[in-house]
Amino acid sequence: MSYIYQEKNRFFAQTAPGLEEATAEELAALGATNVEAQFMGVAFCADKSALYRANYECRLVSRILAPLIDFPYLTENDLYLQALTLKWTDFLKPHQTFAVYATRSKNSQSRHTGYGALKIKDAVADFFLRKFKSQLPTIAAFNAKIPFVNPKKTAVNAVA
Repeated sequence: MSYIYQEKNRFFAQTAPGLEEATAEELAALGATNVEAQFMGVAFCADKSALYRANYECRLVSRILAPLIDFPYLTENDLYLQALTLKWTDFLKPHQTFAVYATRSKNSQSRHTGYGALKIKDAVADFFLRKFKSQLPTIAAFNAKIPFVNPKKTAVNAVA
């Protein structure tokens, strides 16, 4: 399975509200292309070198996300069903720890980000239950090895 960030070298940099334009300028100066300021972040394209520079040198970014899939969604159950289609073993092994954080876009229909995060967590757990029967990754809010974030109502991302 290939993912959006692999096919398009497309990423999303989360930043504080009001800093989107300054973040876009900083990312462009570090070699990012197709830079587009959005609500609480910046979408951009980057080759591996520019992505590393952005991760290490960008002062205004809290994290850079690698989009896995995007899809239309009406309910949190749609989020669960789509997340269940991912091959989670591409990112996580049964002995590892993971966390899901959720935020929402400015026009999101979702009213509670915690519930969206819970649905993704459920999909990951169900994927591993089906594949490994009794072996599940640990879920931890802090010190997770693999954090997954849903910054927009139509995307599932991994931290780059």
